[in-house]
Amino acid sequence: MFSKYLLLIPLLLTSCGYKAGVGYKTVFSCGICVPNIQGDHKGLFTSELTYALKKSGLFSTNSKANQLRVKICKNINQEIGWRQDFKNTEDEHRVIVDEKRKILEVEVSICQGDKVCWGPKKVRTFVDYDFFDFDSLDDLSFVLNGTRTTTLDFSLGQLNAQDSALDSSLSSLYRKLSEKIVEKISLEW
Repeated sequence: MFSKYLLLIPLLLTSCGYKAGVGYKTVFSCGICVPNIQGDHKGLFTSELTYALKKSGLFSTNSKANQLRVKICKNINQEIGWRQDFKNTEDEHRVIVDEKRKILEVEVSICQGDKVCWGPKKVRTFVDYDFFDFDSLDDLSFVLNGTRTTTLDFSLGQLNAQDSALDSSLSSLYRKLSEKIVEKISLEW
């Protein structure tokens, strides 16, 4: 009789969503709804955050019981790298920006209806990217054996204009920020 109940306990625990955790800790998988993040026009950040939550194994994104609210607080582009423009004859000390840092800070909270269950907490990360100047002939080409040759043939896809360099760095920025958000939630909630 006692052995019947003993076999029934593991079955009941797995049906409630309990999973074995790392070490001695057991983890309960809870549901989180990730609505569209305001300011994320292409949906890349929302997609990365949903993926990071699912990948962690701690959260399922099919429930609307807990709503993850993310608000972008700071969206900054800093100039961090320069080089001297040697071809400018009017001003010998002209410098050109060739590297920037994109900083993104968000405020994260978890709500049930209108009630805030956790947060708001701030999470911040950054990514650096470099680019070339379309206005500079020296950035686009070089002279080899007396003939001008384009640098794009030798760049292996790593040489981009400023806008496309920023666009290509956004996916890694959103991935890093999403992983930090999931880590903060799993440690503090």
